[in-house]
Amino acid sequence: MHWGEWFGHDINRGYGLKHRQFALFNTGRWKQSDLRLIPSLKVVPTIHTGPFSTVSICVETAKLESNGSAIVPGYMAPEGVIVYLTEAQQYFKYTLKGDQRKRGW
Repeated sequence: MHWGEWFGHDINRGYGLKHRQFALFNTGRWKQSDLRLIPSLKVVPTIHTGPFSTVSICVETAKLESNGSAIVPGYMAPEGVIVYLTEAQQYFKYTLKGDQRKRGW
């Protein structure tokens, strides 16, 4: 099973791209070099590894807001991050715009 989502041209923010790409979330399974023959397929960059912490999520998303997207360098309005909890073997999406207010973080 593959976890991920489409991004790029005509999808939500568009990320300034003229084409669509699929971003795989299961970074432990794939390396970008494994996918070089499929140009529209990417693996999301790992920006933090360690124990779950809402503080870490806030720190890393603040970096994205300041520095821009990790998957499309130069794009200054990234959507958010995927948090993978190894104990639960679950993915969670944390979006930047307004998510903190909804969750009280």
